[in-house]
Amino acid sequence: MSAKGGVAQGPALDQHVLNEILQRLPFGVIVWRLETPDEASSFRLIHAHPAASIIAGQYVGKPLFEAFPYLAGTSIPERILKVLREGQA
Repeated sequence: MSAKGGVAQGPALDQHVLNEILQRLPFGVIVWRLETPDEASSFRLIHAHPAASIIAGQYVGKPLFEAFPYLAGTSIPERILKVLREGQA
């Protein structure tokens, strides 16, 4: 997140620093990237912390519905997209 509450992009986000932070967390974390704005089906799994890798590690690099096909046809992806747009759950 940036200081203004948005998601940092481009050079402002040092991937190495982010990976170091994620690796040191005491709980599992997965990171998704929205590749096409306003298209919930374009979420792609880009990182799985070691603790999360047990469940999600095999899906790193895959689109949301390929990794978790049972989410297709549910409201979950659109609800996540709404949180990204509005900044609140």
